[in-house]
Amino acid sequence: MMLPSRASARARTSTFARFLVGALLIAVLASCRPMNTSEAHLFAETNEMRVAAGLPVLRQHPELVDEARSWAQALAAQGSLAHSDPSSWRVRWSAVAENVGTAGSIETVVSSLAASPSHRANMLSTKYTHMGIGTARGKDGRVYAVQLFWRG
Repeated sequence: MMLPSRASARARTSTFARFLVGALLIAVLASCRPMNTSEAHLFAETNEMRVAAGLPVLRQHPELVDEARSWAQALAAQGSLAHSDPSSWRVRWSAVAENVGTAGSIETVVSSLAASPSHRANMLSTKYTHMGIGTARGKDGRVYAVQLFWRG
């Protein structure tokens, strides 16, 4: 009897992990605010990174979504990146972080955030339980993305 190779076992584990992440995201998103395609992509990719690292998924926080969308629209209108002021958010928090990024596509934004040590640290931090994501397209054609991380 031949035993499965390690590569084949890893492939099955990877397929199962992707299935599990997909199922978790469907369950999480079913009870959340609708997202546009770019927002959903950043949300899903962040949670896939977390699951791959053995961390729990972050849930959507409706008020953070509103804050992130508003800030993404402001950045797109200005055509520049800046961080928001968490003290102006309409939600109380005990821990927060923010990632902002811009590129020609959301895929490039996600890649850039994941490749940056400080942004990746926010995405994989165990301090946070929720996130809110907002995206907007600027007059320059670029996608402006805001990712807010929160713990109450």
